[in-house]
Amino acid sequence: MRIFFVIIAIFTFVACAGSQKKKRVAPIEKDKFMDVMVDVRLLEGTYTIRYQRIDSTNGLMNAYYDQVFNKHQVTRKDFEDSYVAYSLDSKQMIEIEDSVLARLQRIVIETDTLKK
Repeated sequence: MRIFFVIIAIFTFVACAGSQKKKRVAPIEKDKFMDVMVDVRLLEGTYTIRYQRIDSTNGLMNAYYDQVFNKHQVTRKDFEDSYVAYSLDSKQMIEIEDSVLARLQRIVIETDTLKK
C-alpha cells in the first residue's frame, strides 16, 4: 500500500512540475513589438481585402512582411520569437492585442476624418 502512495506522489510531482510554463524572453521589447504588430495587421487586412485570403506560401506576401520588418529594423525570427514569448502570457498578449486594436481604430477614425 505504501508503494502505491509513493507512485501516486511521484506521478503528482511530475505532472505538477511539467505544467509550469517556461518563461521566454522576447527579443523585441513590447512597445516596438506593438508597432510592428500594427503594421502586420494593416498588411494582413489589406492583403485579405484584395486577395480574399492570406496565403503564407505566396512569395509576394513574404516580401511585404519583409518590408514591414525592415521598416522597424527587426528580423522575422525576432518577431516570431517575440510573438511566441508574449503569447505564453495570455494576460500580456491580450494587453498587446487590445493596444494594437485601439491603434488601428484610431487610424480608421483619422482616415475617415481626412476624407470629410
